Amino acid sequence: MIGLTSERLWGLGLLSILSLVGIIVSIASERGSEERANRLYREGALSNAAIIYGSHIQTDSMVARLHYNLGTTLLSLQSPSAPSELASTASSEDEELRSRALYNLGLWSLMQAIETEVTDSVRAHASTVSYTHLRAHETEADLVCRLLLEK
Repeated sequence: MIGLTSERLWGLGLLSILSLVGIIVSIASERGSEERANRLYREGALSNAAIIYGSHIQTDSMVARLHYNLGTTLLSLQSPSAPSELASTASSEDEELRSRALYNLGLWSLMQAIETEVTDSVRAHASTVSYTHLRAHETEADLVCRLLLEK
């Protein structure tokens, strides 16, 4: 049988305390992580996801992905702040992120057009959606369509 000396007990106690501290730190870190915000978004806890994305933006406002994630979350919440967050991503160097942001801005315009009862406003918003979507996904074949829409 292994004898438990006071030194060995002290070492085991210290190891237990350090393990517990590590678990607490990792739980606290995960609680505010971007991955958690993404998971909350997928689960439909949009307000909580928006809070986490917003806090990360306050820490690192230059990360376009965070603005896109916040803008998309605010879009789902139908918040009037969604377009400004998405617009800040629309000039991103990341082509895929820029394309998604432009698409979501077009979707926002369409949502606003549907909610508006005046037909001229609907037409104006719908043309913005078409133009934005074409520009986001434009190929040489689409160029002809865009030029026709601009006439």
